[in-house]
Amino acid sequence: MENQSLVARRQKRGQSLVCRFDFGPIPRSSGHSLPLRFRQKIGVRGLPPHQLMFYVYVLKSKKDGEFYIGSTNDLRRRFKEHNDGKVFSTKSHIPFEIIYYEAYKKEEDARRRESNLKLRSRAFAQLKKRIGASSKT
Repeated sequence: MENQSLVARRQKRGQSLVCRFDFGPIPRSSGHSLPLRFRQKIGVRGLPPHQLMFYVYVLKSKKDGEFYIGSTNDLRRRFKEHNDGKVFSTKSHIPFEIIYYEAYKKEEDARRRESNLKLRSRAFAQLKKRIGASSKT
């Protein structure tokens, strides 16, 4: 009974006894606002970590045909940043189209694949060949 009266008193004052981990939405443009230890437990934007995906993507400039390879945990946000001119390295080549992406469960796997595509011209040449073959059909 004592517990119920405490709940009633706190509810009158607008307080709650329920402990919640509500960090609010993470700003889309400024990266992470949560410490790493919380992101590992609850994931980005409140998603459980098992639903969080990391992406390696290839963009092609509609202006001059240049390619750009990158990785992110939010493909839509990052694509918008590229096309809005917020990324220095791609600013002069906008607009872009996403021509290819891969999804990974672990960030380190996505970063490794991104590095592989950027540093090994043969790996990227094979990917471009595969993309070209699939876009012709």
